[in-house]
Amino acid sequence: MDIINLSITNMVVTIKLSQPLNLYPLFNQLAIFQLPENININSLKNKIPYFGIDGIIISKKFGNLSEGIRGPSNIQSFGNIDIQCENKNIHIKVSSRKLNIMGIYSEEMGIKVSNYFISHIVMTQNNWAPILNLSNEVKLETIKWVWDNICKELPFKSLEKIPKNTPPNVDPHMALIISLHVCKLKSKEEFFIKMKNILSNLLPIYDKFPEFESINIKNSMLKCNVGKSLSLIETSKLLCTKQKYAVLFHNWHSKQMQVVLPIRIEDKVEDISFNESSDELSENSSPNSKKIKLPAYRWFIKPSGAITMTAPCSYQQSLIAYKQLLKDIEMD
Repeated sequence: MDIINLSITNMVVTIKLSQPLNLYPLFNQLAIFQLPENININSLKNKIPYFGIDGIIISKKFGNLSEGIRGPSNIQSFGNIDIQCENKNIHIKVSSRKLNIMGIYSEEMGIKVSNYFISHIVMTQNNWAPILNLSNEVKLETIKWVWDNICKELPFKSLEKIPKNTPPNVDPHMALIISLHVCKLKSKEEFFIKMKNILSNLLPIYDKFPEFESINIKNSMLKCNVGKSLSLIETSKLLCTKQKYAVLFHNWHSKQMQVVLPIRIEDKVEDISFNESSDELSENSSPNSKKIKLPAYRWFIKPSGAITMTAPCSYQQSLIAYKQLLKDIEMD
């Protein structure tokens, strides 16, 4: 049985960091790329497109702080970042010691996205480092100067370079950095609330450089078509005769069949859970209720011959299991 158009459509990779990130200053100090004014953000909720520049961050969200495409949430344990890479928008869930990267095609792409993100963190820390040692008077006078001189009319615009001829009690570098955060603000009240949040979180993002400590594939999704129709009834019967698979299929109402195979040799097939629950299992389903979640290859097989697979492992390892499944469902 041939594999037609096999491809990875989605992968989730977790990268553990060697040093903790301070999320409050990170998400308050990080400046995002400003999308063109003609982009309708409300129309992008379901699928965020690629805007043509690799490495740019177009959205950040942490608790009630939200800038860019995604709206605020009440979650304080991790934040969300949208970053562009290889003609695709990639979503990162950021916690203190871990990055969960979603929507990539490979481990290499996950590392590339992570390097983009870390470079933004380093740049942000370097931009704000000189500001930490300024007196409160200079910080407040600089904020006031930015409002009086930069935010004269809507839409507010960022400075492109360090301003010259500023008063002695105004720091030109700080003026440039905080101007990066004013583009989407629409009032004096919003401006000073934003500045208050930044000042209250004016701390280092990290103490030591956060290196990659470990990289793990949490899940990957592969899709293919075997090029011919499959009888789910006959396929489920065939796989149920093989002791290594768990099978979920009800021939009254199921439009697909789910097949599960343990990844680890020490795990038993009867202990593997399915991704979906069912109160009724047909005679062509293996008994499998109330199981714990163990790492497994999971296939969803449709009568058209389309097969979707998910697995927390590399493409090469998944491909071996994929080919074995096709060999096992080969019929005369």
